Amino acid sequence: MGINTRNMKLLAFAIGASFAGVSGVLFSAFQGFVSPESFTLWESIVVLAMVVLGGIGHIPSVILGAVVLAVFPEILRSVAEPIQRALFGHVIVDVEVIRQLIYGLALILICCIALGVFGKGGVIKMPSKPLLDVTDVSKRFGEVQALDSVGLEVPHDSIVGLIGPNCAGKTTFFNVITG
Repeated sequence: MGINTRNMKLLAFAIGASFAGVSGVLFSAFQGFVSPESFTLWESIVVLAMVVLGGIGHIPSVILGAVVLAVFPEILRSVAEPIQRALFGHVIVDVEVIRQLIYGLALILICCIALGVFGKGGVIKMPSKPLLDVTDVSKRFGEVQALDSVGLEVPHDSIVGLIGPNCAGKTTFFNVITG
């Protein structure tokens, strides 16, 4: 009944591992040498920023976020250092520090917008219709009426429990609505 979650998790893991393997091969061919120092916490933060700033769940936005965050440091380097040299005679704040500050502020801003901190709305909008709406479910086993016009509505962002005494028809109801 339904989707086999174990197989889906294994498939997702296998696909992710395949992409990681191909990426590792390409990285080692490009670098010529691979060591643990090549992968720092900052690299993980940059990847997280690419996904969050691009928009989780929308692949073209994530790609756009990755392109912007890959190009942004180079633009910042070519703009920030000359401005600091012109104003102060030397570089006061390193470009990497400015980049980290901007990434952090952007991540906080995106999360606040998504959570609706700056007012109602936010980026995450739930549909107005319920997640599950079942009405008038009936089931007979010969002469025994197990379910008689039973209904259930499950709204978004909620946990719903179906409780009742033994032989009340909970499992029958579940079996009928899941097919």
